[in-house]
Amino acid sequence: MFRQARDLTRKVHVMKVLFLAASPLDQDPLNIGREANDLKTQIATVRDPKVKVDVEHAWAVRADQLQSEMLNNRPEVVHFSGHGDTGLLVFEDRDGNSYDIPASTLANLIGLVGGVKCVVLNACYSDSMAGEMDAHVDAVIGCDDSIDDDAAAMFTRGFYRALAYGVTYQQAFDLARNELDLMDRKGEAAKYRLRMRA
Repeated sequence: MFRQARDLTRKVHVMKVLFLAASPLDQDPLNIGREANDLKTQIATVRDPKVKVDVEHAWAVRADQLQSEMLNNRPEVVHFSGHGDTGLLVFEDRDGNSYDIPASTLANLIGLVGGVKCVVLNACYSDSMAGEMDAHVDAVIGCDDSIDDDAAAMFTRGFYRALAYGVTYQQAFDLARNELDLMDRKGEAAKYRLRMRA
């Protein structure tokens, strides 16, 4: 009849996620706010989480803010949501316009800060950056083509909800792709790639 009380002495792992968001004024607008809101909502729906996914958002991120954001937050997971192209991610300059950061530069920052275990590059053509990142982290997720804004939000909510249940990066990736399949977005699901350190 009664639900058994939770073991209050059980320690829940806290996974710090730094959600870097950029949608420059001179690019097509992205609905990153919806992606962030879906993420928050989905994490809240997890009953008896095995992992507390603690997300810190950094909006309209500029290159001159990246080091501070990384050092202040010391994330386990770095999530970028925005525009990308082969070998680079698009952040913002002081005027809100595009500022390209090459894969090697961002990978170097992640290596210098240390402690990052997973990088999620939820941006078009971002899989091209994974080779630069995988020397510094256990897992890198990117897209091998342009990705639909709605699909990016669906992938994000599925991935982090799964992590809150305590699954591995591989399982969370598979569940996030399945989320897209369930929503009849199989073509978008196939664009996501996961690279794990050997």
